[in-house]
Amino acid sequence: MPTRPKLLSLGDRVRYDGREHTVAALHSTSVRLVDDAQAASVVLLGHLLASEGFAVLGTALSRPPLPEAGVMEGWPEEAVERAEWWRRHLTELLTGHPQETEASFLARLATANAMPVQRLQRPSHWLDSRLDPVGRLSVLSGQPRTSIQYAIPRWERQAWNIPQGPFAATPRWACRRCVARRTGTPGQGVMVWMSKHHDQVCIPHCLWIGRAVEAPANQFDLADLPEIVAAQKRHYRLLRRYGPDVINACYEQTSRFWTTLLQHGYRISDLTQRLTRLQPRAPRTVRPWDPKRYAAIYPEIVKAMVFYAAPHWRRLALSGTEEDFRAFHAEFIRRLPNESSLRTTAKPWFIHQLRIIADTIEAATAPNADNSGLS
Repeated sequence: MPTRPKLLSLGDRVRYDGREHTVAALHSTSVRLVDDAQAASVVLLGHLLASEGFAVLGTALSRPPLPEAGVMEGWPEEAVERAEWWRRHLTELLTGHPQETEASFLARLATANAMPVQRLQRPSHWLDSRLDPVGRLSVLSGQPRTSIQYAIPRWERQAWNIPQGPFAATPRWACRRCVARRTGTPGQGVMVWMSKHHDQVCIPHCLWIGRAVEAPANQFDLADLPEIVAAQKRHYRLLRRYGPDVINACYEQTSRFWTTLLQHGYRISDLTQRLTRLQPRAPRTVRPWDPKRYAAIYPEIVKAMVFYAAPHWRRLALSGTEEDFRAFHAEFIRRLPNESSLRTTAKPWFIHQLRIIADTIEAATAPNADNSGLS
């Protein structure tokens, strides 16, 4: 019977968009699907899990074992013996968590085998000289190269704290419930590549996993705040519709704008109520960088993203006529009403920022416009 999964694995059979597909690859926040007609498509993982009619029809629970002569074919005898020695002395073999960082995987493998992680990072001269990083991990973990390639993106050649790729992927703690379900170890921490801007909530488990979460234990439950989970689903729909160039800029600008706007006296009762439910103590005792503050304002950030992502409203904001901008301003206030007057000195700043944000996001769409004109 089809089920709605907590996570996906390579080889799973799924129903999506009215057709059956096979999960061919898992990369960062996206999934590559291949249907029965061999037509391939790439879908955002959050959008896929939240889409209507989605179901897992069959799960690939087992991985094919590494062939005896697969990775080590053609090696000198000494190299083969050295690799086999490592295989015999690693009593615990692990599979990579989807999108796991290489450093996280090696740390878990070292912990499971009670050895320093440095021994796995530099196991032998032969393994370093004869294998690329993927091959070395394949030998050490006992997993096929394809499993390592799909599970552990090779982005760690760059600095770990620099966002990578169009979705601005950066290392973060994986959802602790996803990890517990996959590894069977509730307290195990796994670092994975996530989008810095777009992955804030684990939708299947209703956990805040995004901004300002410094440890798996700090991920908190959102079951009583469905509007925050709904905001993440809406965020993914925006990303699918407008693409990362526009939505990256929308998230960066509106997130920064809301943080400053609240400091200028903009008040929304829904925000206060959410913060109270997340942290039942005086709001002023919650640290400014506490993840609960970011979670509480997240639905308003997404509402502003919806507004600014639409080309129609950006055109009105950037229009030279006062009448167009008044219409834009009135719509912003209607969607996100202020329940207390801004300070007098903040009003000119507020009007100026409405235009600046629209201009910045419009500039982010310019490369797309140029490319479309060439096609």
